[in-house]
Amino acid sequence: MHKYWLVSSEFSEQLLPLIEKYPELLASAMANLPQDIPSQLSSRVDGHQAIFRIDGILTNTITAEDLLLAKHWGIPLPTTYQQIANTIATYSTDENIETIVMQIDSVGGVVAGIDVAIDAIRLCTKPIKSEVIHFCASAAYWLASQCDEIVAVSRLSQIGSIGAMVAWTDNSTALENAGYAPRIVRSSHAPKKNRSPKEEGGMDDLQQMVDTVEAMFLADIAEGRKTTKEKVIDTFGSGGMLFAHDALSVGMIDGVIALAQSNEQRGQGSPKENTDMSVSEEEHKKAVAMAIEGERNRISQLQTIAQLFPCEASEKLVAEAIASGKSYQDVAPEAIEISHAMMTKLQDSASSGVENPPLIHPETLDSIETPQASLTPEAKQLQEEHELILQALQRGGSQ
Repeated sequence: MHKYWLVSSEFSEQLLPLIEKYPELLASAMANLPQDIPSQLSSRVDGHQAIFRIDGILTNTITAEDLLLAKHWGIPLPTTYQQIANTIATYSTDENIETIVMQIDSVGGVVAGIDVAIDAIRLCTKPIKSEVIHFCASAAYWLASQCDEIVAVSRLSQIGSIGAMVAWTDNSTALENAGYAPRIVRSSHAPKKNRSPKEEGGMDDLQQMVDTVEAMFLADIAEGRKTTKEKVIDTFGSGGMLFAHDALSVGMIDGVIALAQSNEQRGQGSPKENTDMSVSEEEHKKAVAMAIEGERNRISQLQTIAQLFPCEASEKLVAEAIASGKSYQDVAPEAIEISHAMMTKLQDSASSGVENPPLIHPETLDSIETPQASLTPEAKQLQEEHELILQALQRGGSQ
């Protein structure tokens, strides 16, 4: 089953290759899944305005995998659509609140569950305004477009990435080279069930699905921004990101103001557009800090390869990637090949007379058994760890 993502292309390059390090990490995260995840988002009240933040990935639910990534990679927990809806509902019935402000800094998220937040915005009886901090991409812009007003708090704010995507990794060659040949048997009346993009008609299935999501996305934006679907298609970035003034010029947002000005003017009507194109020292420092943080994240993600697959080949791959400016995604296929080579070598030394190794990714029912030689406990453990790593590498934006 595929999971459809609404994220900026820049973030997808960092998101798709992220992998779990060892099986016990995921097991630990699942065992320590907190029971008190907030049902609402952190918020504050300023006069008669309720203000809350929408940060990071937008999703339907917080999972053990999210906790694992937060614990071991420092990736913030996602914001759920239900948390957004609950927060809006709370202030919608508060007699002391006249306006609700969503401060957005998100690269987007998954499609599943977004209607919960969209309905909450549309059904709210009070004006809702979106303030774009750094990013308002894809699913985040889908939500913002349903508000009564959208302003950017900096001319460096980026808005857009309208559209849907699904990603997959063709690992069939790598599996075959490692000695695995998955086979699928479907029931007679379900020829499209979990059809691989490599199979005939598979890519058409995916294209139809992302186009269906995009059609709803475009229609909602057109309605929310009081424009036409054709204008959205022609001028709203074609899936790309626009800086604040460019987004303002085509009608994607309603104003560009400084964050300090936004805080000062709360409750004083519509914000004034900031036409000063000079770069302040504070904005320059923020831009430099963002660039430095992005480079740190790139290097950190690449170094994960060497940690997962400690060998000369992975160290060389990582060193070359860092020096040439490549991302984790750029070298993920080579990392998979290295993992297969290591797995084969370790299995050869840990297994005992195995002539027909079992499938790591069996596609048939669990109840169907194939006679095969037994593996030593060490070999079985290696296979389990290898499977988890492969699944994470191959996950990308689709599951």
